[in-house]
Amino acid sequence: MINIEIARPSGKEPIPLGSGIITRLLGDGGMASVYEIWNQQLEVHRAVKLLHPNCSKETLERFQTEIKITAKMHHPNIIEIHGVGEWNGIPYFEMEKADGVTLEQLINMRGALPSDVSLAIGIMVSRALDYAHNHEYTLYNNNYHGVIHRDLKPGNIMVCKDGVVKLMDFGIARPATTSFHTVDGAIIGTLQYLSPEQLEGYDLDFRTDIYSFGICLYEMVCGHLAFPENNISYLLADKSKNRFKPLSSYEIKLPVNLVDIIQCCMTHDKIRRPQSASMLGNELNKIYDKCCSDKPEAVVKAFIGLSCTDRVLPKITSYNTVISKRNMAIIILSIIILYIIIVISNRDFQKNRTSSPIALSGAMDSATKSKPQIISDSIFKDTVYVRDTAASIAKTVKNKNEINIQKKPEPAKSQQSIKSNQKEKEPDIFNLKTKYDTDDLLLIAQKEIGDRNFSNALAVLKYLDPRIQKTTRAQILKARALVQVDYRAYSTFILSLDKFEAELLIYKAKFLIESGNLSNALSILDRASTAPCDIISS
Repeated sequence: MINIEIARPSGKEPIPLGSGIITRLLGDGGMASVYEIWNQQLEVHRAVKLLHPNCSKETLERFQTEIKITAKMHHPNIIEIHGVGEWNGIPYFEMEKADGVTLEQLINMRGALPSDVSLAIGIMVSRALDYAHNHEYTLYNNNYHGVIHRDLKPGNIMVCKDGVVKLMDFGIARPATTSFHTVDGAIIGTLQYLSPEQLEGYDLDFRTDIYSFGICLYEMVCGHLAFPENNISYLLADKSKNRFKPLSSYEIKLPVNLVDIIQCCMTHDKIRRPQSASMLGNELNKIYDKCCSDKPEAVVKAFIGLSCTDRVLPKITSYNTVISKRNMAIIILSIIILYIIIVISNRDFQKNRTSSPIALSGAMDSATKSKPQIISDSIFKDTVYVRDTAASIAKTVKNKNEINIQKKPEPAKSQQSIKSNQKEKEPDIFNLKTKYDTDDLLLIAQKEIGDRNFSNALAVLKYLDPRIQKTTRAQILKARALVQVDYRAYSTFILSLDKFEAELLIYKAKFLIESGNLSNALSILDRASTAPCDIISS
């Protein structure tokens, strides 16, 4: 324990420290304070990191390890150490004073950074990480390969006025082969940026820095914290489950590949992250080269030199936002393919189409006006469907492999014969529960659909509580079964739905394509691309 009676410099008095005189306090952390000093002989400003007087023995050892590790690293994107010493018995080390601001300060001032600036900063940080992770050095007479930073965050990344980005503060860094478990099991680092394996006490490797850097990239491109929760319990719960708003939920235009790589870095499973800083840097460079021809340092320098404008904070977008170009291309291609399949499989489609009543937009023609009974789809305010749309589609679309066109209704039977037929068609629920070893009727219906017992599945769904019948899962299963056995009922059912679920929206879009209503089908597929998936995967 260092003498706690010694008062730390306030930063306001010109006290000698290191090779110069203190000019101001740059920062004050939990372990040490950082001062700016002026070296008169060299006429340069430098920074001195001075350990707190009341630190523990463990903190002192970490500080000494930081000095030894950082002093051995020489890279343009890592802060350089110039010397070490003691001030009134308190250890310090002197390092270069980067003329600029931390990435944290930059985000606080500017909000979301332009994608080219974010990429440029990311490229330079990935260079520093690649060097650190592959650095060969000797520490306490042992040879090591690689240093894990363990506390990567915007506050430890300096963005200099000349455009150079530097990684600093290796205060809790350790060799890659050293155990990271402290004596008391305490978690060391900033919670918002710690990797899941750090929080859960597992062994660490270089990919823990990649996770933390992914969170830094997330903040750069959207200006928001990935994990903004202030309550520690809620924060740890969000971190353990990796709950954060996807970048697609913000009103911001980003290269699709950049979004993918950021979310890949932030994956809970480290096996799915980029497996090295070099790999991450290569991916960022590929994206950067497509949007910018200048060097990363030049892009950052130009951005830093701009006069400070209003802070840019993208808002949360709604589901009705414009989708990405890639998704739009996929949607358009899907529509074209589906349309071609329908035309090929129904050679008389064009011949019958002119005589079939199809969905109308705007004013109705004279033929349609003669039919007073219409139904409107609540999702499409500008589209009106005639009541016999389903019947006309059944006549028009004759794909026998996929659609069973319902036969003409037979003459009405007596109530007694109807009841006897219903009893014959009703499934034995008890046997089905035994067969599938479950009381979950939704699961039974899903399995019956999987076995192509569609009528059975529909009958099982009728046994559900009315409230459960209205759930998204039940309606998906009903649509799957109806489309196979009763296309008229399916058509009416699918048009009546207002659920925001991907599979149901795709069903509706497919129906619209078959109806020739491609513009509204495109709108529906647009919504489907951002809708949640209840059963099938995205």
